[in-house]
Amino acid sequence: MIAIAATRVIAPLNLPGGWPTGRRQPSAAVRRWRAVLVLSAIAVCGTLLGAGSLAGAGQATELSAPAEAVTPAPIHVVQPGDTLWSVARGLQPDGDVRPLVARLRAASGGGPLVPGQRLRLDA
Repeated sequence: MIAIAATRVIAPLNLPGGWPTGRRQPSAAVRRWRAVLVLSAIAVCGTLLGAGSLAGAGQATELSAPAEAVTPAPIHVVQPGDTLWSVARGLQPDGDVRPLVARLRAASGGGPLVPGQRLRLDA
Protein backbone atom coordinates (compact mmCIF):
# COMPACT_ATOMS: atom_id res chain seq x y z
CA MET A 1 0.00 0.00 0.00
CA ILE A 2 1.28 3.47 -0.89
CA ALA A 3 1.02 6.23 1.64
CA ILE A 4 0.49 9.77 0.39
CA ALA A 5 1.76 12.49 2.62
CA ALA A 6 -0.26 15.69 2.60
CA THR A 7 1.73 18.86 2.39
CA ARG A 8 0.46 22.24 3.39
CA VAL A 9 0.76 24.98 0.77
CA ILE A 10 1.23 28.41 2.25
CA ALA A 11 -0.39 31.21 0.29
CA PRO A 12 1.65 34.42 -0.05
CA LEU A 13 -0.87 36.42 1.98
CA ASN A 14 -0.61 33.98 4.86
CA LEU A 15 3.09 34.59 5.29
CA PRO A 16 4.06 36.51 8.41
CA GLY A 17 5.48 39.48 6.51
CA GLY A 18 2.62 39.81 3.98
CA TRP A 19 3.87 39.70 0.40
CA PRO A 20 6.95 37.55 -0.18
CA THR A 21 8.98 40.46 -1.56
CA GLY A 22 8.35 42.54 1.50
CA ARG A 23 5.89 44.86 -0.27
CA ARG A 24 2.63 45.68 1.38
CA GLN A 25 -0.69 44.92 -0.25
CA PRO A 26 -2.17 48.05 -1.91
CA SER A 27 -5.10 49.62 -0.17
CA ALA A 28 -8.65 49.29 -1.44
CA ALA A 29 -8.62 52.89 -2.71
CA VAL A 30 -5.47 52.25 -4.78
CA ARG A 31 -6.97 49.08 -6.23
CA ARG A 32 -10.15 51.00 -7.18
CA TRP A 33 -8.14 53.75 -8.90
CA ARG A 34 -6.13 51.17 -10.81
CA ALA A 35 -9.32 49.46 -11.94
CA VAL A 36 -10.80 52.81 -13.04
CA LEU A 37 -7.63 53.65 -15.00
CA VAL A 38 -7.53 50.27 -16.72
CA LEU A 39 -11.22 50.43 -17.66
CA SER A 40 -10.81 54.01 -18.91
CA ALA A 41 -7.85 53.00 -21.05
CA ILE A 42 -9.85 50.13 -22.52
CA ALA A 43 -12.79 52.46 -23.26
CA VAL A 44 -10.54 55.03 -24.95
CA CYS A 45 -8.84 52.38 -27.09
CA GLY A 46 -12.19 50.91 -28.07
CA THR A 47 -13.51 54.33 -29.01
CA LEU A 48 -10.45 55.12 -31.10
CA LEU A 49 -10.58 51.77 -32.86
CA GLY A 50 -14.30 52.16 -33.53
CA ALA A 51 -13.83 55.67 -34.89
CA GLY A 52 -10.97 54.46 -37.08
CA SER A 53 -13.04 51.64 -38.52
CA LEU A 54 -15.94 54.01 -39.19
CA ALA A 55 -13.63 56.51 -40.87
CA GLY A 56 -12.24 53.80 -43.10
CA ALA A 57 -15.68 52.39 -43.89
CA GLY A 58 -16.29 54.97 -46.59
CA GLN A 59 -13.05 54.17 -48.39
CA ALA A 60 -13.34 51.59 -51.13
CA THR A 61 -10.79 48.82 -51.17
CA GLU A 62 -9.91 46.41 -53.92
CA LEU A 63 -12.04 43.74 -52.30
CA SER A 64 -15.15 45.81 -51.74
CA ALA A 65 -17.45 47.03 -54.47
CA PRO A 66 -18.93 50.52 -54.25
CA ALA A 67 -22.48 50.62 -53.00
CA GLU A 68 -24.95 51.49 -55.72
CA ALA A 69 -28.56 52.39 -55.32
CA VAL A 70 -30.73 49.61 -56.69
CA THR A 71 -33.47 51.03 -58.86
CA PRO A 72 -35.70 48.99 -61.09
CA ALA A 73 -34.95 49.34 -64.79
CA PRO A 74 -37.59 51.36 -66.64
CA ILE A 75 -39.71 49.38 -69.05
CA HIS A 76 -41.06 50.72 -72.34
CA VAL A 77 -44.26 49.14 -73.63
CA VAL A 78 -44.16 49.11 -77.43
CA GLN A 79 -47.00 51.07 -79.02
CA PRO A 80 -48.27 50.64 -82.59
CA GLY A 81 -45.85 52.47 -84.92
CA ASP A 82 -42.86 52.34 -82.53
CA THR A 83 -39.49 51.44 -83.97
CA LEU A 84 -36.17 50.81 -82.30
CA TRP A 85 -35.00 54.13 -83.72
CA SER A 86 -37.97 56.10 -82.32
CA VAL A 87 -37.57 54.49 -78.88
CA ALA A 88 -33.81 55.20 -78.91
CA ARG A 89 -34.37 58.82 -80.00
CA GLY A 90 -36.89 59.22 -77.14
CA LEU A 91 -34.31 57.97 -74.66
CA GLN A 92 -31.40 59.93 -76.13
CA PRO A 93 -32.59 63.10 -77.87
CA ASP A 94 -29.07 64.25 -78.82
CA GLY A 95 -26.12 62.53 -80.44
CA ASP A 96 -25.60 59.23 -82.22
CA VAL A 97 -28.24 56.66 -81.23
CA ARG A 98 -26.80 53.72 -83.22
CA PRO A 99 -25.12 52.08 -80.19
CA LEU A 100 -28.36 52.43 -78.22
CA VAL A 101 -30.38 50.94 -81.10
CA ALA A 102 -28.00 47.97 -81.17
CA ARG A 103 -28.46 47.41 -77.41
CA LEU A 104 -32.24 47.73 -77.72
CA ARG A 105 -32.23 45.26 -80.62
CA ALA A 106 -30.32 42.76 -78.47
CA ALA A 107 -32.75 43.34 -75.59
CA SER A 108 -35.76 42.78 -77.84
CA GLY A 109 -34.46 39.49 -79.17
CA GLY A 110 -33.49 40.82 -82.59
CA GLY A 111 -36.94 40.44 -84.13
CA PRO A 112 -39.48 43.08 -85.11
CA LEU A 113 -41.23 45.03 -82.37
CA VAL A 114 -44.73 43.88 -81.52
CA PRO A 115 -47.28 46.24 -79.89
CA GLY A 116 -47.55 45.38 -76.19
CA GLN A 117 -43.99 44.01 -76.06
CA ARG A 118 -42.01 45.15 -73.03
CA LEU A 119 -38.47 46.49 -73.55
CA ARG A 120 -36.14 46.87 -70.61
CA LEU A 121 -34.48 50.24 -71.09
CA ASP A 122 -31.32 49.41 -69.14
CA ALA A 123 -29.89 47.80 -72.25
